[in-house]
Amino acid sequence: MAKNETDVLIIGGGPAGLSAAVNLARSLHTVVVFDSGKYRNALLPHLHGAVGWDHENPSSVRAQMQKDLLARYDTTTIVPAAVATVARTENGGKVRFVVTDAEGEVWTGRKLVLATGVSDVLPANVPGYESCWVNGIFHCLTSQGFEERDSESAGVLGIGDCAAVFACARLSRQARQLARQVRIFTDGNAELAAQLKAGPGILTSESPSVSLEERKIVRLEKVPDKTSSVIVHLEDGTALTEGFLVHKPKMQVNGDFHKQLGLETFTFGHEIIKVSPPFHETSIKGVFAIGDCASAQKVFVHALSMGSFACAGLAAQLQMEVEA
Repeated sequence: MAKNETDVLIIGGGPAGLSAAVNLARSLHTVVVFDSGKYRNALLPHLHGAVGWDHENPSSVRAQMQKDLLARYDTTTIVPAAVATVARTENGGKVRFVVTDAEGEVWTGRKLVLATGVSDVLPANVPGYESCWVNGIFHCLTSQGFEERDSESAGVLGIGDCAAVFACARLSRQARQLARQVRIFTDGNAELAAQLKAGPGILTSESPSVSLEERKIVRLEKVPDKTSSVIVHLEDGTALTEGFLVHKPKMQVNGDFHKQLGLETFTFGHEIIKVSPPFHETSIKGVFAIGDCASAQKVFVHALSMGSFACAGLAAQLQMEVEA
């Protein structure tokens, strides 16, 4: 095998990519994992909902996964670099995938796995949002929220993609599990406020614990020395303190490799790489996509599962394709 040539190239050193790598290594396939060092959950202090890792630091979990992989399996290489470009080539019937990393190094593989994850696109028009993100604004109340149970009040931000009746209804019911009172902030959106008032039993006398706040938000302020409390400053000078806020910002797939390759995608809140179950192969043979970039559900254990299933498909192709 030529220098920098391998069986499988994996872009992404998170749980999905590492899961695929360890399973491929157990069949003695050579694997190169590119790890940019950038992760969606980098700011999270704790990982939740994964038995065995519950309440562990996600960075520590990821580091241990990489350490274990390299210590036991010598057919795997982790390259601490981002990827710049990807391409598919074919010569004499042999298909190869060519990856150029951010350092200009060129790598060739028989198969390619995209495990790039996604990024949250925080709203730029709400002052203070970014400083409250993760430590006061939660996007998932399974991942975060339990530790703030019994809060007096929580707020739902009905802005961006959450400026919709179903989103506000769902998030307010989730928040109500953890807080005694829930306020839905419509940020001056009169149409959304009217829809919520006429909506499916969200604001009723039977549910007095959920209320509507229609005034515009001027800025958000993290309460010092409090775990997750946020002050919501409104246009008339009113300041409301919430135990935590809930909001799901827009997301986007990391990198444009799916565009470089011309892969099919679909939209579910954001563009997602289309794959075929159960092995998660994309619209191009030999290219697989796993984890958050290829799933509407952004869940740690689901990413592990996708990596494992993709390995089965990858190994079958590699072992059945006899090359001279």
